[in-house]
Amino acid sequence: MSTMRPCVRLIKSDVKLHVKNFWVEFAWTHVTLLITVTQSHLVIQNLFEGMIWFLVPISSVICNDITAYIFGFFFGRTPLIKLSPKKTWEGFIGGFFSTVVFGFIFSYFLAQHQYFVCPVEYNSETNRFVTECEPSELFQMKKYSVPPLLQAVLGWETVNMYPFQMHSIALSTFASLIGPFGGFFASGFKRAFKIKGIKGTLSQFADDTKLGRSVDLPEGRKALQRDLDRLDQWAKANCMRFNKAQCWVPHLGHNNPMQCYRLGEEWLESCLVEKAWFWAPHYRKHIEVLERVQRKAMKLEKGLEHKSDEEQLRELGLFSLEKRSLRGDLITLSNYLKGGCSQVGVSLFSQVTNA
Repeated sequence: MSTMRPCVRLIKSDVKLHVKNFWVEFAWTHVTLLITVTQSHLVIQNLFEGMIWFLVPISSVICNDITAYIFGFFFGRTPLIKLSPKKTWEGFIGGFFSTVVFGFIFSYFLAQHQYFVCPVEYNSETNRFVTECEPSELFQMKKYSVPPLLQAVLGWETVNMYPFQMHSIALSTFASLIGPFGGFFASGFKRAFKIKGIKGTLSQFADDTKLGRSVDLPEGRKALQRDLDRLDQWAKANCMRFNKAQCWVPHLGHNNPMQCYRLGEEWLESCLVEKAWFWAPHYRKHIEVLERVQRKAMKLEKGLEHKSDEEQLRELGLFSLEKRSLRGDLITLSNYLKGGCSQVGVSLFSQVTNA
């Protein structure tokens, strides 16, 4: 009887855990459906009220993303928010003014066509949906007085424009000032779950292995160390070992804190990227061993048996292994400096790329 009580308690605890997980999944499913269905319903309603009510807002968001990136890339100097280190005030302000101007001009061209301004209605006679109507006052040209402050600059007292263009200014302002905060919220959400701010890559060429990660937060340094631990465990599990005396940590970027890392129990030597030598074999005899494999493979090609190594490479359109490795290193270095260090090389184990 005494042995039954722990079993009953265990079953009860399992049942409570199962019920709790069920209701959590049930709640998340309904919240996801509510958000998705509500947004889809509103989008469809906008489309039936006139294509212009859908095209102008969505185009303003797209324009803001593109122009903010362009202004930030060329003129960005002042960080905007820590959640997105690459976003700058220059990009934010430049994207705002560009989006307002784009929305004003884009709405002017759309407002001239019934296809974009008329609501979608079903015609029972033709058994099809039509977009033909008498445009409302929002889409009829009107004359407006120019404010006295702008009259001296533009030299105009009145201008002809569509009333909807005033709406486009409000929509563009919302897309430029409020829209980016959705991206900031997503960045904060990802960082809270430790899925943003780090990009790991693992590549291998012959006996040369490179593990890299873009680090902009302390969590990224910890993640890189976890990747090194996984790499060491993977090597031990496959009865392999690294020559840790020839392993280096080249640091990229300005004001790099030169964080120290270890592989297994041994600390790796750090160096500036300008001093790093990426070709793994440090001795000519080791390079010759690898080059000899390629030379033997080239001699299997008919007609190349009696030609020199340089002529064989030229005939096949190839480079030596050393030059090919150097080219790969330069491409990898360029990607790191540009911040696009994903999808480089071949992953040896999924834990690194999915971390």
